[in-house]
Amino acid sequence: MRLRLVILTAAFALPAADAFAQEKVDTLSILPQACRAAMMSADHTMVSSSADAKANAPKTMPGMDATKQVQETASDSAQQEALDAVNRMHEPMMAAAKIADPDLAFNCGMLVHHQGAIDMARLELKYGKDDQSKKMAEMIIEAQTKEITEMSARIETMTKQ
Repeated sequence: MRLRLVILTAAFALPAADAFAQEKVDTLSILPQACRAAMMSADHTMVSSSADAKANAPKTMPGMDATKQVQETASDSAQQEALDAVNRMHEPMMAAAKIADPDLAFNCGMLVHHQGAIDMARLELKYGKDDQSKKMAEMIIEAQTKEITEMSARIETMTKQ
């Protein structure tokens, strides 16, 4: 178990911003099995990948699909990659909110949220120009990675009881 946490931490801490551009993180894959099982139990319609999420997204009234409008204006790489990061985070966070155990729901949802913050911070490092913003992005990556490790351990402890 400890080895899995070390590997998980290394997987978040080691990739450079350029490597991130080539490797898209599957948000569901970072979740402990206990989160995935609880999410599937809470929402049998949850899909297994972000590609399927777009296909199975809830339908809205014509003209009210904000995601489509943003996608149409996201012409450059930075905008599209930022939109992709938010989209990868959305479905698992919604599924975590449906978990009956509030402690597990909190930890699972926050894992996804923190991964989204890391993804966005890496985009800042890749595309950003402002040194202060880049410094904040580095601090976010470090802090969120640590918290992901702590929450993963907490989930393991809670679900073993």
